[in-house]
Amino acid sequence: MRGIGLNSSTHVYKSTSTSSGVLKSYKKGTILKFKTFSNAWYEATVFVNGKQHTGYIAKKM
Repeated sequence: MRGIGLNSSTHVYKSTSTSSGVLKSYKKGTILKFKTFSNAWYEATVFVNGKQHTGYIAKKM
């Protein structure tokens, strides 16, 4: 799927908890690629310092 970040920033978390820490953040209007992970979370692949990581975006944030 693709989506556009609508909030002031969209956070990609290390795990399916908002307290797990943020891997990466994207500005409003950024086009993001992700897939459904659960009822509350999407799964996304992000690159941090050239390394690929799996992260999670909360659906209702």
